[in-house]
Amino acid sequence: MTYVKKLDSLSAVKTDAIENLPSIVKENLMNSHDQFRQVTRDLMWLNVTVYSQSEIYMAIRRLEFVLSGLG
Repeated sequence: MTYVKKLDSLSAVKTDAIENLPSIVKENLMNSHDQFRQVTRDLMWLNVTVYSQSEIYMAIRRLEFVLSGLG
């Protein structure tokens, strides 16, 4: 009789874990999605920054070229 009670309590614990599994998976997916969005936002910012610096660099090089031709 004691063995049956222990088995019942064990299965109840596993049942609770299985019932909570969808909410745990959903929470992890939402966190992963938020992290993915943040990484995407950071990459876009980096892309704009690098592009802007490249444009500034090219403008400076053009000025150097023009000024060196005048001298």
